[in-house]
Amino acid sequence: MWEGENIERLGYDGAAVAAEAGVAALWGEQGRGALERMWARPTFEVNGIYGGYTGEGGKTIIPSSATAKLSMRLVPGQAWRQVVEATVSHLERLCPEFARLEVLDSGGADPVLMDVDSELMRAGLRALEAGFGVEPELIRCGGSIPVVSVLERELGAPVLLMGLGLDSDGAHSPNERFAVEHMVKGAKASAALLMQLGESQA
Repeated sequence: MWEGENIERLGYDGAAVAAEAGVAALWGEQGRGALERMWARPTFEVNGIYGGYTGEGGKTIIPSSATAKLSMRLVPGQAWRQVVEATVSHLERLCPEFARLEVLDSGGADPVLMDVDSELMRAGLRALEAGFGVEPELIRCGGSIPVVSVLERELGAPVLLMGLGLDSDGAHSPNERFAVEHMVKGAKASAALLMQLGESQA
């Protein structure tokens, strides 16, 4: 399996992830390494929890409601509607009789896994090497881009995504950034890809 070989070759230490996240240890599926859990396994996240009084000082109240925001990363073989239905059904079984559960479904998308042996993928790897000057590594990377599965399904054509940023760019955070250097190298990689695709169609 190419992913296992890549992970082993990277020599990635889960302790480094824990240190970066500021936690004492990582928790997750037993028998799976940190990178495999992050890249190739389903996830279930609680993105935020709030309810009742959260300001400073004491407040002796019993909250009338509480809210949790959830998200899940799917992997091939899962269908997002089925996963949502199963999750809601499980939460309803856990909900005590004195409480009322309300679930707001904001939608989702089926997972997509790229064919790493396709000519398009190989062209992308060559383009990234031309733009950045180093040989790229193949990884799985969770990302919520629902149109990717739609394009693949409706057009029947492969989709190529090329990541140009770093984990340290803080994507979706208040201090998100993208280095000008990577923008320039990414533009060169994109140009190299278009040239390759143009030559293959000539």
